[in-house]
Amino acid sequence: MELTQQLHQINTLLAEIDAAYHQAAVRLHIADSALAVLYILRDAGDGCPLRTVYRQYGMSKQTVNSALRKLEEDGCLFLEPGPGRSKTLHLTATGKQRVEGTAGRLQAAERRVFERWTPEDRAAYVRLLKKYRTDFQQELQGL
Repeated sequence: MELTQQLHQINTLLAEIDAAYHQAAVRLHIADSALAVLYILRDAGDGCPLRTVYRQYGMSKQTVNSALRKLEEDGCLFLEPGPGRSKTLHLTATGKQRVEGTAGRLQAAERRVFERWTPEDRAAYVRLLKKYRTDFQQELQGL
């Protein structure tokens, strides 16, 4: 297969994976950005620095802040001021339930997929994703 065709196939697959995550958010009755925040909080745990949320998904600060405001209004989390301008996120009891009903279910589905893969396939996938990320970031330095 020619490189141009492979790039097209890769970009199509990535878009389809993004679409699958969007469909998961729709099925879970939550905005994509709110699901992303809850997903990060499930991974990072209570007291997650706000900067982690900004960095981890590459969402704009405006998108993150809109999701946070909605989650705060819903009683799912609160922000605690830290040293300087830093803030940490804390889940409420309602938020913990919401995390398990959304991000927890999504992560369980991901886990079931990866459990069907061999350890070698999982390792190869991680290795290649890291390689692509690193090489692509280096290429973008020239833009």
